Amino acid sequence: MDIRRKHNESPQENLLLQEQSRIFEDYLNYSNPSNITRNDTEDILSMEREEFLKNLKNPCWFKFINTTQGPKKELRCFLFFHIFGVCKSEATDLFFRLTQHPQILNNTGILNKETQFWSWKRFGQDSPDHRNLTLDEFSSFFRANEIGRTKIGLNKRNRYSDLITGHADPMDFWDHNHWREIPQNNPNSSEPKFLKPHLVRHVQPNIKLILLLREPAERLYSHYLHGHYCDTPEEFHSAVLKGIELFRTCLSNNSLKTCLYKSDLSKDMKLLLSASLYYIHLQEWLDVFPRDQFLVLRTEDYHKDMKSTLLKLFAFLGVGDIYSDVLEHILKVPQKYETKNKLLQGSMLKETWNILTDFFKEPNRKLADILNDERYLWKDMRFKFRAKQIAKNETEINYIFKLEGIESITCSSTRTSVFNTEKYVKRNNKANYSSL
Repeated sequence: MDIRRKHNESPQENLLLQEQSRIFEDYLNYSNPSNITRNDTEDILSMEREEFLKNLKNPCWFKFINTTQGPKKELRCFLFFHIFGVCKSEATDLFFRLTQHPQILNNTGILNKETQFWSWKRFGQDSPDHRNLTLDEFSSFFRANEIGRTKIGLNKRNRYSDLITGHADPMDFWDHNHWREIPQNNPNSSEPKFLKPHLVRHVQPNIKLILLLREPAERLYSHYLHGHYCDTPEEFHSAVLKGIELFRTCLSNNSLKTCLYKSDLSKDMKLLLSASLYYIHLQEWLDVFPRDQFLVLRTEDYHKDMKSTLLKLFAFLGVGDIYSDVLEHILKVPQKYETKNKLLQGSMLKETWNILTDFFKEPNRKLADILNDERYLWKDMRFKFRAKQIAKNETEINYIFKLEGIESITCSSTRTSVFNTEKYVKRNNKANYSSL
């Protein structure tokens, strides 16, 4: 089925409702008590959805809690928008610039942008004491007190708040490693029935979804160096050869989805090849959410015309216009993050580029068909040789960053946060742009 038609033609909207009805029927029919009780992951699909307040633009509600003084209501909020992909496509930079708009708030997660809830922390990965975070704890990342400061409407005498918040968790687009821990999935199956999009839609059916996609070979190279799987273009070339061979071997005996969701395959590859297979992940999300809730952008176009991209995003989010001098300030802020190791190591080998662009040719064609946009073939992208940079110490590395117009961030070797978050936050809290 043509997904574009499914979500763009109004008569086809019924098909989406039928699909959701079928999914819910599967959920009711599938019963496996040992599956449901095998861990303490919250069963989100069986939870009742919150009823959001109508006088707040952002999805918020009142939670009633018992105190020594008696029952008390407390404002809680989820997010209005989600930059859900994809890693190493400049989601950090985009989120920071978006939150300079006076109506858009950041969150209290890592770098004030990542909660890591849907992919990792709700399953105990990278959470304090490896404890599974709950949906209630997820809501605590979003600034309810600030959002709840209402004002009198100009035309009506009701009180309202037009502030919104969001998060940027780019791993949510592709990382489904914990799908077997979703209670409605059969852990003995080779493929999932339910994935992250089903859970997100159950909680927030009207969420705005922003997807930033970068040329897949360059994205993969950045992801590889960012994760410190190895540290040179030559090692990356070897990993690409091995990864493609393992992936094709898997496909000779299994379905695409089985290979895509085999977490042990990615570990054997030491290469997140599947994260650059954009079309299959996008289909998973489009099968659950209507097309008009997505704004899909190319990283390359964001670079080329940042002003137009931001204005398009502000319109998509329904926030007001901002003063031209504020917009100009946002545009001049240094790029928020780029993998240091990539600047030092230079470009991948030309041979590696040729192999990868050939490998991604068919997946890119399928993506372009889904989006009805030839730009996602990335025909305008050519191999660009970048020489290695020689740096003896941290000071010289930071100098190279300064020359590139990129804000310096100290690296470490952890998987989910390859920079020193404490240093980054301290350094960046010195500049407060929220008053502009």
